[in-house]
Amino acid sequence: MKSASTIKRPAPLSIRLNDAERDDLLRRANGEALSSYVKRCVFSKRSFSGRMSQEQVALLLAKLASCGLASSLNDLSEAAQLGVLPVTSDTEQALRQACTDVADMRLMLLQGLGKRL
Repeated sequence: MKSASTIKRPAPLSIRLNDAERDDLLRRANGEALSSYVKRCVFSKRSFSGRMSQEQVALLLAKLASCGLASSLNDLSEAAQLGVLPVTSDTEQALRQACTDVADMRLMLLQGLGKRL
């Protein structure tokens, strides 16, 4: 059995970034450690692969805008604030998650169009 000191670890991955690229990563990481942020982006199931054409992304973005989902979530939020929608902590959490998911989808689609945010 090998001791912990004799187990060979894989070499770390290193990439060179110019100042603008590094600044962009730092901004996107929003305080998260860069290594953690990059790992999350690379290995996340939600990451955008960039395999769609700009036309496809634009159509999806237009569909998201026109489907009324964001408006429906806003209506539910207003009803909850007025007290006419019974809200449990689970309901509130689900509504907040839905809003986050919509925002994430919008961001991924905009990134797919090459928009810098």
